[in-house]
Amino acid sequence: MVMSVKLSVVVCTYNRCALLHKALLSLLEQSANKDTYEVIVVDNNSTDATRLVVEEMCKRKGPPLKYVKESRQGLSFARNAGAFKANGEIVGYIDDDSTADSSWVDNLCKVYNDFPHVACVGGRIKAKWPAERPDWLPQSLERNYGVFDLGNDVKVIEYPANVLGGNISVRKEVFLKVGGFSVELGRSTRGLLSNEEKDFCHRIQKTGGIVMYTPHALVYHEVHPERLNEAFLLRRAYWQGISNVRLNISSNSYTKAFLLKEGMQTLMRMIGDFYYLLRNVITGRKISLEEKWSFLSNLGSVKENIYLGLFGKH
Repeated sequence: MVMSVKLSVVVCTYNRCALLHKALLSLLEQSANKDTYEVIVVDNNSTDATRLVVEEMCKRKGPPLKYVKESRQGLSFARNAGAFKANGEIVGYIDDDSTADSSWVDNLCKVYNDFPHVACVGGRIKAKWPAERPDWLPQSLERNYGVFDLGNDVKVIEYPANVLGGNISVRKEVFLKVGGFSVELGRSTRGLLSNEEKDFCHRIQKTGGIVMYTPHALVYHEVHPERLNEAFLLRRAYWQGISNVRLNISSNSYTKAFLLKEGMQTLMRMIGDFYYLLRNVITGRKISLEEKWSFLSNLGSVKENIYLGLFGKH
């Protein structure tokens, strides 16, 4: 395929050198012409053999591969650092625990060729389960394991929908225009904060940019066995509630009084939810994982709203 755009693929990593090796191998062995893309590894303060892995991979034939160190801890810091070092017209991202389909680069760039006015493109993400997909996991909660599938058609998506950061790309000029990923959102060593991708896509759309989804640019995300349990999902739900509040305040000017009122109103609704769940426990009715997820997510929202309302800081 002859491509008129050039792609810089950014892989942000933190202490996952074994998985990083697999990710880089999938990127260096793409079907695309090796002159049409580069790979950038952003090391976010790893203490393992990450740098040695990159140095060894640099010896292989393939597209240019470079190593960047980002000392400010956090996924958004790392993603931004990779974009600033990118030479391509398009900046694409996959996670360090993912592998790209062999035609990922070709299929991603094809969307930019076919739709010259598109600003941001995200692709399908399939899970690589440690064994079989667990029966207890509802499909509605698969997204917490990186699964992303909007069907078999290339399409425009609108806020509040967004593409996932494990398979996202953007024109570099658009990235610079909107200021990159918010460093107030996104993963860090402090917790499971998220919504940086939703915020990023929303800011692109507010400037008139088009966000699209393609099923053909496929990435496989490895699911870690230690996360395949209810405890992880409920912790994730709690942090989603916190993340939702932080997303709201990132794009709106709320007073402390407003936030405190929001938190107290949600808390009053949760009291009813709590008695409903308690009654189900007493009567022996099983509480679904979705119900638990909703309750813990609301709890995170209540905590964040009330805390911000009282103290004015996270």
